[in-house]
Order: sequence, then C-alpha cells, then structure tokens
Amino acid sequence: VVEPLLSVLRRHGLDHPRSRVTVMSFEVDVLRRLAPLTRLPLLQLVDRLDRRPPDQAAAGLPTTYADLVSAEGLAVVDTYADGLGVHKELVLPREADQTSAGVSGLVRDAHRRWLTVHVYTVRAENRFLPAEARSSDDPDERGYVGAEVRALIRAGVDGLICDQPEDALAARDQVV
Repeated sequence: VVEPLLSVLRRHGLDHPRSRVTVMSFEVDVLRRLAPLTRLPLLQLVDRLDRRPPDQAAAGLPTTYADLVSAEGLAVVDTYADGLGVHKELVLPREADQTSAGVSGLVRDAHRRWLTVHVYTVRAENRFLPAEARSSDDPDERGYVGAEVRALIRAGVDGLICDQPEDALAARDQVV
C-alpha cells in the first residue's frame, strides 16, 4: 500500500507538507514504512485500548492500542508519526451510565512528546454523545454535539474528525 499511495499523491501534486494531506493508519508498520519516504504528517490511529493494531495481530505480536498510548508507546510512536488519531472516549472517557468522566491525560502526555492529537468521530446523534449532551431518549435524534466539541477543544485536542463540520466549527467559535 505504501508505494501506490505515494505514487498517487505524487501524481496529483499532493506529496508535500503544504498539501494539507495527512496520512492516517491503524497499522503501525505502514506508518513506519512511510516515515522515511514522505514529509506528509502521519497519524497513528488508535482504537479501543483492548484492541490490537491489525498488522501487529496478524504478525502474532501482543501489542495493543493501550501499549501505543503508554509513556513507552508514545516514545515509539514519536519515532515514526507526527501525532495520534484517537477514539474520542480516550480523551473524554465515560462512566458506565454514559455520562462524562472528565478528561484523561492522553492529550497532555502526547503533547509532551510534541505529538498532535486528533479525535474521531464526533457525531450529532444522541447515540454517540455523552448522556448529558443528549437531547432526548431517541438515539437517532440530534443532540447537543456542540457541548462535546467544546469539551474536546478545552481538553486540548488539535483536530476533530466529525460528521457535521458546520456544527463543530460553530462550537469551536464559542470556545473562549
């Protein structure tokens, strides 16, 4: 996947840091192979902590995403990536009743290594929001996604991957 990706980016003139392209992968080895070949920002995607990166699992390695966001793991990620793309609940964990449980130390720890932190996926439907940001018990109804966006920004994230960018931008503009 590495060479075809780089070839397509070159063909379209998108293989330079000012192209505004960021390459993200859940697989560690793909990013390690890309690191010496491109100046594009690379993000290590991180899923739920008990899961393993697919390439590591296929190789029979015990590495989990929890390992990648540990102090030692962040030091390793820093050798091949510019940042992390993490599930939003790794920054704003939830209690069993789905209410917010405060802010984790992940952003702080990553920033200490000069790694950026982007979160995914911010969605407006109640089913994806913490309990206090839900507008009703209807899981498909739009909730108060701006509350979650503002909490993520206040937690220090560098970017948001979202389904309703207009809502995220409006919420961003409300953060003092």
